[in-house]
Amino acid sequence: MSLIKFPQAFAQTNPDEIVGEIMIPKGVDTFNTESGGDIGIIYFISNMITFVIILGGIWALLNILFAAMTYLTSGGKADAHTKVRDRFTMSVMGLILMIAAFTVAAVIGQVFYGDAGYILNPTLTTIGE
Repeated sequence: MSLIKFPQAFAQTNPDEIVGEIMIPKGVDTFNTESGGDIGIIYFISNMITFVIILGGIWALLNILFAAMTYLTSGGKADAHTKVRDRFTMSVMGLILMIAAFTVAAVIGQVFYGDAGYILNPTLTTIGE
């Protein structure tokens, strides 16, 4: 028995538990039911990464379109051409980096695990399967 008494945490519902019960956030519980288990957070993170990559692609496309519009309306100004070149170059480099990230993950998955989708699309099993 300890001489020091620590106050109960707010998350505890049962005073006999050390940490208490942590409730699943509202958005994650739907992913748990879709995945058929308690690994829904993995699918949630995977979907968020996909969402960010799609937003990055749309942003790069918009930057290329804005660069083209700036080029067409520049009227031959030298600094406008530099601005267009820089914007276009950075947009294309961003697209290449996004593609390279998926390619590197697929190559690593193929070399080390024999499946290109091992890292990109993991399948998780629970204990007892």
